[in-house]
Amino acid sequence: MWEPVALCCFTRRTGCLVLGSLEVIGAILGFIMAVFLFALVENNMMDMVCSHTTGMVNKKFGEQLSTVVYGFLIGLMISSVIQCVCSSMMIHGVRKNNHCLMGPFLIKNLICIILHITLCGTVVAFLSVLNLVLMIVYAYFHGAVIFMWTYFLLTVRAYYHELKRGKPDDYHQLTENCQTENGQPSKL
Repeated sequence: MWEPVALCCFTRRTGCLVLGSLEVIGAILGFIMAVFLFALVENNMMDMVCSHTTGMVNKKFGEQLSTVVYGFLIGLMISSVIQCVCSSMMIHGVRKNNHCLMGPFLIKNLICIILHITLCGTVVAFLSVLNLVLMIVYAYFHGAVIFMWTYFLLTVRAYYHELKRGKPDDYHQLTENCQTENGQPSKL
């Protein structure tokens, strides 16, 4: 399988550290956003749904909608925590040259890419019926995102295998050949 030599202009190791750090920052911001939205929804959900009419049907709909939104926001919080933990493990694994700590990051990102491809395919199929231009823009943008994350995943995987093999690709053992008194070459 193809293995990238570097991540953009960084070595694999530095690229993995930068990528892991960006993922931790994104996870923390995602968690903060989910908490903020949770507080916003809790205060305003019933008012938004039930402000126009006061019928019992709308109140039940508002309760069901708030349950769905709460579930989504709690799922977003949980995924942010998982992303932060997996990225932190990868950063620690890269710093300590331990390939085992990079595994959860690889698995989590592979699952995210598969889910993103599935979601993108579903939305593109839906948009192809409604608006062809919007479908092309959506497919182009999300195709680029999927390509970028796949490239990042392959780079982390390449460094994972580099650590698993035991020696980085830029590691060269220095030897010096010199003659001894009896004419035999020796290595220092």
